[in-house]
Amino acid sequence: MSSPAPGASHRVRPVLPPPSLADLHGPAGVLELPPRLCWSGATPDVRFDLANPSQSAAAYEAVLENARTLGDITAHVDARLLAALWPDIVLGMRTATRAAREAAFPELAAAPATA
Repeated sequence: MSSPAPGASHRVRPVLPPPSLADLHGPAGVLELPPRLCWSGATPDVRFDLANPSQSAAAYEAVLENARTLGDITAHVDARLLAALWPDIVLGMRTATRAAREAAFPELAAAPATA
């Protein structure tokens, strides 16, 4: 197996921001993510308790990093919860993902850290 040539670019998946945070209507309570968004081996779907800050942060980070369509984001992410979690989830996020979200929604970048 060969390595990429020095200086070769990696294929980067586009980061899809919704037109508005108001377009995010994800569920409250329990969020079940399909394997294309969050894979854990044995279980076909992964469940997150959105009342638990660490579980909701992990779920939203998985969706924002792995979404392939705008519908993946709008169906699984809630605007208010995203804004509340943003300072805590950006640390584990790819720079391109974080930058695209904050460019589209400056209010996320301005959110105060909760820690």
